[in-house]
Amino acid sequence: MRRATRVIRNPVAVDVGLLSIAQYLSAGFGFIIAIVAARALGPRNYGFAALVMSYPMLVWSLVGVKSMTVTLRYLSGYLATDRREEFQGMCVLGYGLDAATAIAALMVVAGTSWWVSQRLLDLPGAALWTVVFAASFPFASLGGTSWAILASLRRFRWLAILQVGTRAMTLLFVLVLLHSGLGRVGLVLASGAGEALGGALMFLAANHALKREGFGAWRTTRRDTVWPIKPEFKSFFGWNYLAVTFGTLVLNVPLLLLGGLRGPTEAAYFRLATSVTTVGSYVETSLGRVTYPILSARWATGDREEVMATLKRWTIRAGLPTGLTLLAAIPLVPILVPLVFGTEFKEISTGLQLMLIGTAASAVFFALSPFYYAAGQVRFWTKAYAIYAVVVLGVAWALVGSWGFVGVAASLGLGNLLFNIVMAGLMRPMWRRWNDVGSGPEPPPAAGLVPTESGVP
Repeated sequence: MRRATRVIRNPVAVDVGLLSIAQYLSAGFGFIIAIVAARALGPRNYGFAALVMSYPMLVWSLVGVKSMTVTLRYLSGYLATDRREEFQGMCVLGYGLDAATAIAALMVVAGTSWWVSQRLLDLPGAALWTVVFAASFPFASLGGTSWAILASLRRFRWLAILQVGTRAMTLLFVLVLLHSGLGRVGLVLASGAGEALGGALMFLAANHALKREGFGAWRTTRRDTVWPIKPEFKSFFGWNYLAVTFGTLVLNVPLLLLGGLRGPTEAAYFRLATSVTTVGSYVETSLGRVTYPILSARWATGDREEVMATLKRWTIRAGLPTGLTLLAAIPLVPILVPLVFGTEFKEISTGLQLMLIGTAASAVFFALSPFYYAAGQVRFWTKAYAIYAVVVLGVAWALVGSWGFVGVAASLGLGNLLFNIVMAGLMRPMWRRWNDVGSGPEPPPAAGLVPTESGVP
């Protein structure tokens, strides 16, 4: 009992708990949004809205620089070593990059939406609403660096409140606009408004936190204060960009394939199935966001034997129970889907079950990405993930014509399972290799949220 109490009171466990609770409360609102929209619109109109939003998100995934993971690493290091000017410079750099890429994505969508909607997706009338949804990007882009700032300052409670509050407001927007009779357009508008509101609120919270920590003049800091780390920063940023881009492609390309080759109905099946599997990944996401900077700190300080021991404990205590819970839920899918979403969506059951297999594997091995990033091996991770993404998307392309949503779901679910098994099997031999040769590129000094923190959940 005493040991359990220590685990529960451990700062890492508290942070993970806060984020996990927020993720699941947010997921609850997200489920309500999906249920309300699916029942109100039906498969075809729900699929139309999903396709309208998927193309702008795909463009942003290709154009955006995905700053959060990289800026968090450096912000944590600068804060721990009291390098305040560099900390402020990284804030300015992060926001500047995010804003520039968001505006670029909006311009690309505005210039190509007509061709995509008419020629690729065969959805007349979708072009305007595609651009309207993309107009939320400049505001939503404020969220990435803001999240990194709040996490580096350990404002996890704020992050939890913002996450839940934003999703609750999105639900309110959906209910109001659907009730007003806007239909599928209302879902698009509500989703865009939720994205924009979330980014704006996150920015306000981050700015307030910076003022409380004495960084009131951070916006006037010159970006060249962080230029000494430019080569290392560019390398890390570049490989992280590719890794996150491939991840986004795996989610958005199958949706566009289904919409273009099989129609909006099967695109709706995929969108709804990914909404469900995302819920299963929330504990994994929370664990990864909290443990990644801790692993970075331990690796940087040379405590690498403890890194492997820590990973084993986390996998047994957190990853394995989460994965087994998801597996236990798979037989219930054919019963729950018609009850929750309506009989029109019962066809997603088989595909959803296949996708949940991969989600369960990712939950068990949640520490894979934090481990490879903390070891400074983002290049190795990205190359491995690129192979996985190309193979999975290639198989999905081959199966979509004959098998539709089920074929795409099988390629993603089973591919995710195999990728996690392979990368988990490589952890021990690669750790020995990197440990012997000094790990290659090292993270910045003291690159952790709390370098002296001990104990694991």
